[in-house]
Amino acid sequence: MMNKDFSKIGLGEGKFFVNFDEVDEMEAGYVRGGDFNSNLTMRHIEVDGKKGHIVGDTVYEEELPQLEFTAMQMEASLFTKVFVNMELTDNGDGTATVNRKNTNPTPADYHDNVAYVGKTKDGTPIIIKLLNALG
Repeated sequence: MMNKDFSKIGLGEGKFFVNFDEVDEMEAGYVRGGDFNSNLTMRHIEVDGKKGHIVGDTVYEEELPQLEFTAMQMEASLFTKVFVNMELTDNGDGTATVNRKNTNPTPADYHDNVAYVGKTKDGTPIIIKLLNALG
């Protein structure tokens, strides 16, 4: 039996969703390439008299999952809905300017989930769903 490490995954082509499998699901765009990293930090419990590491002395310290990708196609109007603290200005010539506001995130900036639905770099179908995600 082969164990597969899911802490780091190279992404291929797919779609990006906000609130995937929810009533207010929103398809945010087509994406290609990128990475998923669980950014998991573990630590060993320190105990006086212990000689080395023993089974059961490891605990999760922190996990900050990160999903990075290249958006190939995305409606400009979705930027402010998908990404936190983004402002979109219509330039009137068919283009728009995207600016980031310098404000702290609010509870409304969090999505129930964001999801990548597509394939890994080697072509394996995959769904990565991150809960309570900040745009």
